[in-house]
Amino acid sequence: MEIFAFDVDGTLAIYDKPLMPLEKELISRIVAQGNIVIIASGRPFNGVNKFLTQFPESDLKYAVCANGAEAYKQKTGDLIFKKGLKYRDFLYIMKKYWKQGEEIYTFSGNVLGSMAPGTPWISQEIEASNMTLRDYSEDPAKPGDYISKTIIASETTEDSAELEKRIDPIDRKKYAIMRSSPYFLEFVNKADDKSVPIKFIADRFAIPYDHVHTFGDAMNDYKMIKMFDGTAMGNAQLPVKQVAKRVAPPVWEDGVGQTLRNVFKVG
Repeated sequence: MEIFAFDVDGTLAIYDKPLMPLEKELISRIVAQGNIVIIASGRPFNGVNKFLTQFPESDLKYAVCANGAEAYKQKTGDLIFKKGLKYRDFLYIMKKYWKQGEEIYTFSGNVLGSMAPGTPWISQEIEASNMTLRDYSEDPAKPGDYISKTIIASETTEDSAELEKRIDPIDRKKYAIMRSSPYFLEFVNKADDKSVPIKFIADRFAIPYDHVHTFGDAMNDYKMIKMFDGTAMGNAQLPVKQVAKRVAPPVWEDGVGQTLRNVFKVG
């Protein structure tokens, strides 16, 4: 038994478009052969599940969500791993880093929380992942309530890069801060990233880490690419490529599919 863990946007799909056909075919074969397949994404469970349901039914499909804050057994929807932050962290991050023109919001399972619902990025998130909206301005959470992560979305890539430069070193020690796209800066539990629940699943099945094959392109994939048998996409950010065991063709050239077929002999 092997584990195959895949990021979505920029890896299995071209940024919120349907799965590439070759990838869908070959991953279905991996599932049918009795291997573990994990979709590891910044999305909530609903947003990950819509991809996992495209493969054959199996007890061995898992969703790693919110950049590692949560993991679910796909068949039952059972939450098997949870870290995350508290609502007080959202309030702290908002007060310290949010500025006019940016959008700041939280994930808590399949619920998106915001002080200003209806803005473009928030509407897009809700639609893409079938999320429920919680308006914190009308229904505030308690300081100790769980959230999986906080996201700040900027209008431009330049604004997002400038925000990243402003992060206080104290907060870099307090949170794991990662870029999931050129526009998004995400704050998660310091103990969280996609590699943590993947390791949890591998340990549960006593699978050696060199039999855990990970695929990704962005900095929120960095640790899972570095820790395991990692494949970086040809369109991956440079630091991700530098720690990968191999670099695949880009997503628009069926990079995952080519690697599964040529390296792992699937198909």
